[in-house]
Amino acid sequence: MELKAQSLEELYEKDFYLWLLENLRLLKNKEYELLDWELLQEELEDMGKMPTKK
Repeated sequence: MELKAQSLEELYEKDFYLWLLENLRLLKNKEYELLDWELLQEELEDMGKMPTKK
């Protein structure tokens, strides 16, 4: 499935898994200008956070 860059943010809200697969496809094809850089950065930062103890 090929999407335009502006629709990736919308896809993120509707279907996270498909958004992830599309960004992975773009990375593999070295289509860096089409990646959803802002949301990718947020997701990577969230993945790297240490859980806090309560």
